[in-house]
Amino acid sequence: MNFTIDLDLVVRIAYEANRIYCAALGKCPQPYWERAVRESITYYGDKVDAIAKDKGPTLEEAHNNWVSDKVRDGWKYGKEISVKNKTHPYMVEYKNLPPAVRGRDELFVAIVKVLLGQ
Repeated sequence: MNFTIDLDLVVRIAYEANRIYCAALGKCPQPYWERAVRESITYYGDKVDAIAKDKGPTLEEAHNNWVSDKVRDGWKYGKEISVKNKTHPYMVEYKNLPPAVRGRDELFVAIVKVLLGQ
């Protein structure tokens, strides 16, 4: 089966799937797409674009980049997510992330690749 899908729609679908998965875990609450901040839309758009071009980093590299960005912005490891204190429990090595979090990342990539026909 051959079809064409708009990349903006892929971003939205992947974002919503990620949001629902996180909500099911009770982790990292995200707003619905319609209420997402521009920064999130850009972040997810960049992830989808990298996958579409098959030039994306590995999941471990992507996580390390995310941690580096957070550190640059003053964040540190903490047992709870706190925007006020800039703490996040996922600021650990990728291999030390909970399996459900690694699964979330794998699910995101799989959804994007299926939608793109890769």
